[in-house]
Amino acid sequence: MENMEKVNVPAAPGRLINAVANMGYDPEVAICDLIDNSIDANATTVSVYLPTKRDEGGRKPKIHQYIVSDDGSGMDRDTLIIAFTLGSVREYPRHALGKFGIGLKSASLSLGNKIVIITKTEDMVKPLCGILSRKEIESSGKYEIDLGTPPAPYDELWESYAPNTDKGTIVFIDELNSPPFEEFIEYLQRHCGIAYHMFLEDQTKPFSINIGGTEAEPIDPLFLEEASKTEETFNPETWDGRTLYVLLEPQSLVLDDGSECQIAATNLIHPPTFAKEGKQDEMRERYCIEKDPYSKKLRHGFYIYRNRRIIVMAELFQGMISRETSAWAFRGRLIFDETADSALSLDVKKRHCRLPSEARANLKTIISPYQTKSVKAWKEAGSKVAKERGKKKEDIAQESITKTPVANDDYSPGVTIDSEEGVKKRKKKQEEVRKEALKVVQDPEITEDILEQKAKEKSAVVSVKGMQGNRMWESYPATKIGLVETLVNEYHSWVKAAYAEAENEPRITIILHQLFTILARAELEVKTNEWDGLSPEIAEKVFDLFRRKASTIAEDLAETLAEELKRFSSAKEEESE
Repeated sequence: MENMEKVNVPAAPGRLINAVANMGYDPEVAICDLIDNSIDANATTVSVYLPTKRDEGGRKPKIHQYIVSDDGSGMDRDTLIIAFTLGSVREYPRHALGKFGIGLKSASLSLGNKIVIITKTEDMVKPLCGILSRKEIESSGKYEIDLGTPPAPYDELWESYAPNTDKGTIVFIDELNSPPFEEFIEYLQRHCGIAYHMFLEDQTKPFSINIGGTEAEPIDPLFLEEASKTEETFNPETWDGRTLYVLLEPQSLVLDDGSECQIAATNLIHPPTFAKEGKQDEMRERYCIEKDPYSKKLRHGFYIYRNRRIIVMAELFQGMISRETSAWAFRGRLIFDETADSALSLDVKKRHCRLPSEARANLKTIISPYQTKSVKAWKEAGSKVAKERGKKKEDIAQESITKTPVANDDYSPGVTIDSEEGVKKRKKKQEEVRKEALKVVQDPEITEDILEQKAKEKSAVVSVKGMQGNRMWESYPATKIGLVETLVNEYHSWVKAAYAEAENEPRITIILHQLFTILARAELEVKTNEWDGLSPEIAEKVFDLFRRKASTIAEDLAETLAEELKRFSSAKEEESE
């Protein structure tokens, strides 16, 4: 170009290395980038060590170093220098996991300020060491590494950590930025078991990852092999919540540039269905359902593979997959190789990709009906569990009443009736109360015969749909069989709200049943016994006023009941933690 000159623009190594170190890696993602390098070096064994030590004054030992070792081909001097080069220019073989030539530096420096690599090829007599110090680069303003024979204390570590002393590579990351959370080792074991499950399952090429002394077990997030064993067609309405299904058999999805990826989808399980056997938590962890217990991240949606390695977990594609609980059983996968990198706009960390518009629209069209089925099935299974739980809590609550004398009509606290005439008089008053109660009930399904039958079935508390004056409760003496029931108005807003919360907390039902039974029974005893200085008329007025006031207050409380109970539950959970 005329009147233009080429000017060399100097780079500031200190600032550049800071930018590389702060690319936003999660620790598990950074370690997987290092494992990728081991796989590209044809390693058959990768070991991750996470040594700990207790800081001065610290209560618990913390991880103070990351060590990743492998039995791969190792690196000679030139290859090691290229490994430390920012944006190194190199040809990646077909199906390699590396791409940009920056992963080793960015991943390692996101974990710590010092990278020490000890490596050896089969042709080398002694291991070679390269050291990169972020602090030295910032101080000197030069992007330099130390290269040569391993210095102390690293000189003695090759024999300790190398899976194969003839060849391989060990990466030490020191001067950590911050230690990971306490359960990180267990979390990393499972994370790697998922991310590399295709490599770990490959019988034609043995490969293992050992983390903290434990070998990572392969976990297919779609559990496709198990789901494939189910022969019948998936029916959301009849799903038992326990059986896995293949929703979408593996098939190709063409991207905008003509490259392809493979998609598939499965429907996993509904953990609450297993609560009856006490296996809800076990099944939740086995199938990775619900939020991750360590990272608290969602685990449903799409798992995206590049060259057989999962690079993105639980991708929801900006709302294509619902975030709601009802979508937790849905699992999809999208598999591509390096030929689709450009079409999917793969980022430097190989952690995020973006579907081209046409491919996104096609995927949405294909997946939507299957996700709809999965969501419907989860809700149906949840309804079945709620119904079963409701029956159970109802049985427990009823038992809490029938085991006490309050359910018998001859129970009379504070009163001694020692004459046959007194008993007859009391029975007569109970019969009057019974008839009045039937008039109050506005539920056409509740009849004298029905209430008598329920009393025989030990239903000490009976829900009815409506009462005059919007009463919350009413006592009902089933005088023919000598039992007393409490009628509860389920149309009252406070009762309705309380029973709704009892779906998730069955013990609330016990409180409700006991509360209404005690109130109703106390009223019955006052009405059907003789009390000095208390006329039946005054008693009726007091009870009527109490009922109306209690009902009004409860109506106001109904709006806040759910929120108050949630706050209480959250507080209790925090205490237990």
